[in-house]
Amino acid sequence: QHVYFDQPHCIGFTRLGDGENPGCAVIMGNGDQASKRMEMGTAYADQHFRDLLGHHPGQVLIGQDGWADFHCPARSVSVWVPA
Repeated sequence: QHVYFDQPHCIGFTRLGDGENPGCAVIMGNGDQASKRMEMGTAYADQHFRDLLGHHPGQVLIGQDGWADFHCPARSVSVWVPA
């Protein structure tokens, strides 16, 4: 698990998963729309993630380095899972 408490109004964490459970990325904010660059790991390179809660219509592509920019709407939370 990686935890990101680097902004006062937006926090996030990633769970990398295991052989039975996929990983996820969670981002939440109590201010304006937010985004946060977080690591999912190279095991997820080139995979698309979607917002399980449906707050964000698009998908996020995990980069070759295992990192991606995840988003959430204002005063809300988004849970990103493999698409």
